[in-house]
Amino acid sequence: MTCMYFVRAFCVVLSIVGFASALCGQDLKPGRLPSDVRKSLVPGVLAEYFAADDQLLDSQVVRLPAVLLNEKESVTPFVQDRNIKIRFSGFLKLKLKGAYRFSLVGNGKLELRLNNEEVLNGAGDLAKLKPVEVDLVKGYNRLEVVFTPPATGTAKLRIYWQNEAFKKEPVPAIVFLNSAEENCLKKSAELAAAIRQNELVHNGRNLVLRHNCLKCHEAESLSNVFKQRDTPDLKLAAGRLNSDWIEDWLAQPKQMRNSTSMPRLLDPDDKKGIADLTAYVISLSQEDSAQKLLGDATQGGDTFENLGCIGCHHFEQPDFEDEYQRVSLFYAGAKFKTGRMAEFLRDSRAHYQWSRMPQFRLSETQCQDLESFIRSESKGKAVGVEAGNTDIENGKKLFGQTGCANCHQVTQAEQPAKKIKPWDQLASQAGCLSPQSDKEGQVIPDFQLEESDVVSIRRFLDSDSKSAFANVSRSYFTSRTMKEMRCTTCHDLDDDQATLPYILEEEGVVGLPPNRVPMLTYAGEKLLPSWSEKLIAGKLGYRVREHFRVQMPGFPVRASWLAPGMSAIHGFAGDENEAVDIKDSAVKSGAAVAAMETGLSCNRCHAIADKKPNAAFDAQSTNLIYAAKRLRKEYYMRWMFDPIRIDKQTKMPRFSEDGKSTSLKTVFEGDAQKQFDALWHYLNKIKAK
Repeated sequence: MTCMYFVRAFCVVLSIVGFASALCGQDLKPGRLPSDVRKSLVPGVLAEYFAADDQLLDSQVVRLPAVLLNEKESVTPFVQDRNIKIRFSGFLKLKLKGAYRFSLVGNGKLELRLNNEEVLNGAGDLAKLKPVEVDLVKGYNRLEVVFTPPATGTAKLRIYWQNEAFKKEPVPAIVFLNSAEENCLKKSAELAAAIRQNELVHNGRNLVLRHNCLKCHEAESLSNVFKQRDTPDLKLAAGRLNSDWIEDWLAQPKQMRNSTSMPRLLDPDDKKGIADLTAYVISLSQEDSAQKLLGDATQGGDTFENLGCIGCHHFEQPDFEDEYQRVSLFYAGAKFKTGRMAEFLRDSRAHYQWSRMPQFRLSETQCQDLESFIRSESKGKAVGVEAGNTDIENGKKLFGQTGCANCHQVTQAEQPAKKIKPWDQLASQAGCLSPQSDKEGQVIPDFQLEESDVVSIRRFLDSDSKSAFANVSRSYFTSRTMKEMRCTTCHDLDDDQATLPYILEEEGVVGLPPNRVPMLTYAGEKLLPSWSEKLIAGKLGYRVREHFRVQMPGFPVRASWLAPGMSAIHGFAGDENEAVDIKDSAVKSGAAVAAMETGLSCNRCHAIADKKPNAAFDAQSTNLIYAAKRLRKEYYMRWMFDPIRIDKQTKMPRFSEDGKSTSLKTVFEGDAQKQFDALWHYLNKIKAK
């Protein structure tokens, strides 16, 4: 056995008796990790939340060791107290060794350790701490940040670095890694087990929300974001749907659509009950007529690809093992009455505000073309049930007995919701989570959950979950919602590459390459929430990139949480931005910097108000009248000095190769800092109202 293997084996033995922390932490040298640890690395850092007595309260993996909490926000749904200590741990993976200068922005108390050595320690206004230069090695550098937020007011933390190759910037998410294996090596067995338990608890909470458990089980108090969470309004939806499909859906929802939160409520063999319940649902709507199909399927296929629909949907059967985990449209044609699918596509929020289906701004022709294409590809047939005459009154009775009214809006005088049992009184082995044999003869929703999901929900129920929905930070909400809403279908995020380009390469028939949409890696430090909220809500009023085929869809209900949440993940407060006192002299100099023939030729790729760019189509970018409304100045300056460092695939040139000067010597004698600052004044002067 080699020395390294001996040390690793010895550490494992010591961890059993609780002494591994000191020895393993010293013997794993900076830059290198054992192969089993490397294989277990995942992006981000581990965040552990401790009480004042050092008891572990909660833990989770986060993208960055950054914090932004207002006084009313909880750091996680399971930690309500602000009298806590947060420990971030993981690795900085570097391609090159070098001297890195670290500094901070924020408030509270902080200790920063790199490769087991304390390099920063202070309290109060963290920006006043003297920056420190640290030599880091190529490869893996151990990181530990211990942050104690202030007892009151807003808590904030951002960590910056710089070296001779790049200017000061927040340490980017792409360099952070952590490992469950490494955590087990350096922590006690009890602490490692608690971290694994917390992962199950957080997943269980997400599943509870996904399956709308709080519609039947009241929580003590709900955050505003959960009060907005609705479910489909059947009075608006029923008239669009075919009765055969509804019957098949009620009998076996999982067989009709993958990734559904709809439980099975009736025995599939209860054909009479299914037919009666369907008859009642259909009776809720007066709009039951089909319409003429007018669309062009070929054009619809092009739109299906160009809008990116293919990134979230496929046409195979629901049980098809799709590597991209898309939602099946196999039964979409059977679901909607003719012409009514186009109506749904025109306004996917009309009957369900919280739907994961994006809100696109489509023309009538596009909607009709899409319906024609989807119907041509959707091969599933609904067969319904043969149950003879239906009894609407019995269906109405079943609607109440099965708890449909708890989730689906109808006239409350006819179908009042009935809360079954308060959330904090549920048992993890009973009700929906009880063995199937215990449910026979009872009206208990059957979600047909995977065993791993059942375990997670049970762990959540067995935890102290009373306050899990009372308050939540925007950063916590946003990090989980971005996964739920499949943002990385179109956008790169850290090391996760967008899947849409791969899907188009494998399955696309239009033949056009996908538009490369902006990455989300830096979105929180780049965009001002006052602007991005309108973008996410679909209420911006203009397209940022008019030349793109793909559109940014709207998620109206979630926008007011997602926009500030993206900033909070990076430790930025709301519209935190450097104020600018616009000076006419600076504006004039900035206009000279932007000039086409005598400046940096910004108008070559960017439109400026009504002036169109003259670059090739695939090199065109955003209209500069929106730049100052969208961007934080801090990010803008970094971008101007070195755009390729931020986005290696950008077509934006680097105007200052040495980080000090540009080739434009007629303005400020080529001083890049002064030129870019003047250009910022110009952008603020011309920005759209």
